[in-house]
Order: sequence, then C-alpha cells, then structure tokens
Amino acid sequence: MGITCHLIDNAWNIQKRFLAYRCFNDPHTTQNISHLMFIFLEEYCLTSKNFSISFDNASANTCSIDELIRMCRPSIGGKFFHIRCTCHIFNLCVQDGLKSPSAVVPGLMHSICILFLLFTAVLQLLSVLGFDPMSLWGLVVLLSVLFSGNPGFTAGRGFNPAGDAPGGG
Repeated sequence: MGITCHLIDNAWNIQKRFLAYRCFNDPHTTQNISHLMFIFLEEYCLTSKNFSISFDNASANTCSIDELIRMCRPSIGGKFFHIRCTCHIFNLCVQDGLKSPSAVVPGLMHSICILFLLFTAVLQLLSVLGFDPMSLWGLVVLLSVLFSGNPGFTAGRGFNPAGDAPGGG
C-alpha cells in the first residue's frame, strides 16, 4: 500500500510528499485496510490533521472510510473525508466500454465516416462557391445559407427547433 500526502505549507504553497509504501499481504478487508492506514497516519502524527483521503472504489476501501472516520475524527465530521479517485472511475468506464466493442465500434466507425464525408463535401462546396474553405467567414456564410430556409432559424436571434421564433415572437 502506498501513501502520498498533499498539503499546504505555511507560505500557502501546495506540497506533495511520498510518506510510505508497505507490502500488504493480508486479505484486503475493511478492518485490515483501515488498520494499516491508521498505522501510517499515526506514525506521521496525522490522525487528527487530515481533511480527506482518496481511495479507489473497491468496496473494502469504501467501507474502511467509516472505520477511519471513527478512529481519526477528521475535521468537519468527515463530511469531505472520502474523495473518490477520478482516474479509477474513468478506468472503470473505459474497461466497461471495452467489454462489448463489437456493439459500439461499427456504429462509431460509420458515424466517423459520415462526418468525414460531410466535412469533405462542405469544403468542396465552399471551394466551388468561391469561398476560401479554410476561412471562418466562408463557413459562416455557408451555415447562414443552409439554415435560412429552416422555419426555426431567425436571423440574429438563434435557432429554435420548435420552429417558432425564440422568445415568443
């Protein structure tokens, strides 16, 4: 188990320190995790000085937070004590998405091909119409021409998909 500490020093500078790394061969139960964490915090006299702890989202880690709150008595009653690890959450989302790529990838590839073809066609149309396809003005003119026939488009007032003018008039 590795422990890092992030703190604000007396000059209000953010500091980071690597505190400890210990081999954790015991079963990863709530009691074992919270006990080892408490030993680390006690060793560095941080049991009453910590504001929050970031764990990944394993159930034993989440449950050990309650034990640590009971043992450490953090500030603000532990309301912000457990900060979930954003990287771990993102990794779980990616892993879940990769479990069934056969359902997602063909549709995604098809959408990318259509967008590429549409973009190429727009650039060619701008060139044919005499506009510089790389200028923003050419794109603005093209979009205003495309949306001018739509009943929901009102010049200078935005687009309303309901078809009536924005703002009720």
